[in-house]
Amino acid sequence: MLVINKPAGIAVHEGKTVRKKDTVLGILEANYRGTDVRPQLVHRLDKDTSGLLLVAKNPVTVKELETRFEEGEVEKEYFCLVKGRLLLHEGNIDFPLQGRHGTPVHALTHYRVCRRFSDTTLVRVKIDTGRLHQIRLHFAKLGYPVVMDEQHGDFAFNRRFRKQFGLKRQFLHAEKLALRHAGKLKEWSAPVPQDLTEALKKLSSDEL
Repeated sequence: MLVINKPAGIAVHEGKTVRKKDTVLGILEANYRGTDVRPQLVHRLDKDTSGLLLVAKNPVTVKELETRFEEGEVEKEYFCLVKGRLLLHEGNIDFPLQGRHGTPVHALTHYRVCRRFSDTTLVRVKIDTGRLHQIRLHFAKLGYPVVMDEQHGDFAFNRRFRKQFGLKRQFLHAEKLALRHAGKLKEWSAPVPQDLTEALKKLSSDEL
C-alpha cells in the first residue's frame, strides 16, 4: 500500500470538471505504468482537504483495506478550525447522514478542543465512520461550520476570514492514520501545511 500526504487543491479521482490525469489516482497510474502496481483508492479526501491518503497497490490489498475501513479498524484523526467557540471541551456528534443510495446512514464524529480564539475553535477530530463530507456536515449541523467551507459553511464569515487571515481553502487536514497490517500496528502523521499554520499564527497574534 501507499500512504500519501495529499496537498489541498488536488482531487483524488476524476469528475465532471476534473480530468483523470490531474488527480491523485491519475498521477499514480502514470507513475507506475509498466509495473505490476495497480493503484486503487480505498477511501477519499475532499479536493480542498490536505493530509494522509491510503492507496492500495493490488487487488488483494484493496479487499483487506476496504474491510478494515468498513469495520472501523482504521483510526483517522483530523485537525480542523470551526466557526464559533465550542462550549464543551470534547464531545460526540452522532447524527445520520445521507448514504450512497440516498437513505440515512449512521455517522459518528468525536472532537476535542485544542484552542479557542475570539470567534473560532481549533479542534482535533476522529471519525468512526467515513461518510461523504462527514466532518463538514456534522459541524455545520452543530452550528459550528468548518472555516472556509465553501459548500456547507457560513459564506459571509468565510469572506471576512479570507480577507483578514488570507486562507483560501477549508481549514481541514488529515493529520494521523493508523491501522493493523501484516500483524503490526502501522501509524503515520502528516505535518500541518504552511497555509494553515500561517492562519493560526495570525489568529494567535490577533487574539493578543
